[in-house]
Amino acid sequence: MHTRNNPSIWVLSTVFYIEILAQQTSLPKESVAKNLNYIDPNAKFWTDDLKTWSDWYLKNGLIQKPIDENKVVDSKLYNEALKLIDKK
Repeated sequence: MHTRNNPSIWVLSTVFYIEILAQQTSLPKESVAKNLNYIDPNAKFWTDDLKTWSDWYLKNGLIQKPIDENKVVDSKLYNEALKLIDKK
């Protein structure tokens, strides 16, 4: 669901998502809402986040060299898809 230009759709879908999770888990809606991770409404990959994780893994000796997020993430297709959706 493309919601970049319509935040109300994002809010409604989030409320719906919380209700489904609360039903399926038998947890109160408030508890579900407090524990949700943020998900970009357009599923955009956050390269800044990748750098943060790469730095942490490097600092803790889990990788030997930092990840170059520009070499790992190719967002050309994603950006083209958003352009097509915006034209509608």
